[in-house]
Amino acid sequence: MIKILVIDDNKSFRQSLQIILGDLGYDLDFAKDAEVGKAKISQDSYDIVLLDLKLPAEREGLEVLEFIKKFNSDIVVIMMTGYGDVPTAVKAIKLGAEDFVEKDSDFDDHLVVKLERITERIILLKDREDLIHLLWEQTLKENDRQSKGKLLEQLCTSIFKSIPDLTY
Repeated sequence: MIKILVIDDNKSFRQSLQIILGDLGYDLDFAKDAEVGKAKISQDSYDIVLLDLKLPAEREGLEVLEFIKKFNSDIVVIMMTGYGDVPTAVKAIKLGAEDFVEKDSDFDDHLVVKLERITERIILLKDREDLIHLLWEQTLKENDRQSKGKLLEQLCTSIFKSIPDLTY
């Protein structure tokens, strides 16, 4: 199951995401501000963070993004805002945000599509990681040199496939 942390100061917005995303089967957690969000990131494991750009303190959303990426660069962060600000969106992407979603009338639909795409990628990566671990365990246990060679070949192929933009 994909675990998502929503960091947003608007209680009714958090509640609406609870309904929308909860119905889609996501494991959800919520933080009402940057401080609580950072604490949760430090204490738990999340696949995705939905992060409001405009938290109570100025620039706080971008500061939380920087914190998340320094803490664990594998966490996918989607920035959310009610204020369409292109320069800030560009800055967020440069800081490591996966995407930027405006809180407009189409927000729910846009967010769900983006989450489905990201979820599919995360599941594929987790499955590949599990396969690599399984092949490694089997390789360590194998005594026959020929069988070990085949397992190592499968292991290398799986590792190479997990590296983006690598051709072999």
